[in-house]
Amino acid sequence: RAPAREGGGGEGLRVWELDAAEMLARSAFPIPPSDLVARARLLAAKRIGVDDPSLLSEDFQFVGPVVGPLNKAQFLRSFRSFDLARAIPDLRDNSWNWHVDPREPNRVWWFTRITGRHGGALHFAGRKFKASGRAIDCPPQATSALFDEEGRCYTLTTGYVMDRRCGNTQGLGALFGIMHAIGLGGNLPFPEGQPWSPSLEYQALTYRLPAMKSALDELFPGTFSKAE
Repeated sequence: RAPAREGGGGEGLRVWELDAAEMLARSAFPIPPSDLVARARLLAAKRIGVDDPSLLSEDFQFVGPVVGPLNKAQFLRSFRSFDLARAIPDLRDNSWNWHVDPREPNRVWWFTRITGRHGGALHFAGRKFKASGRAIDCPPQATSALFDEEGRCYTLTTGYVMDRRCGNTQGLGALFGIMHAIGLGGNLPFPEGQPWSPSLEYQALTYRLPAMKSALDELFPGTFSKAE
């Protein structure tokens, strides 16, 4: 059982907070948390291994909200083809909150709020899109890297948006979000590449039926309250 301590929260409320320091101190993973965070920072600085594939294990997997899993060869080929360094010369990941997961002591988490400007050609799906000059302001996204005992990354997760209301990507993360920010979202001809919209079923259960019930209650007072 993971060590936890009861935090404050007011009378009658409990907030169970993991004792991260104790859990990490008891970890059997051979790489200390500070060294693991340093490896994750190096990985990010090398564009998640694109500039230095030796940072990735041979069984590496890239796993995004939609894309993946991609193996090492697929990942490197795909990300190199976008040529983001030229497409967005001033790209900044604006990262913070680098920390080791107390329940997975070989995983480092961090957050980003990517910004930049579309200043060069972007390559996608065999097409070349000229610079638009448009600004990119991505929502906060969570990224994680899992490392083996040799310090190589064997899984990367990224592009997981934490608040789709932020930025100018219409709520999307990673490359899909960037494409929407620079006006190329129409070149993603599949639902997963478009901003989230509620399904008809969700709308019916969440909005339509309650509205119908409310309207019927006004016409026939007490009908639904008696049935309930």
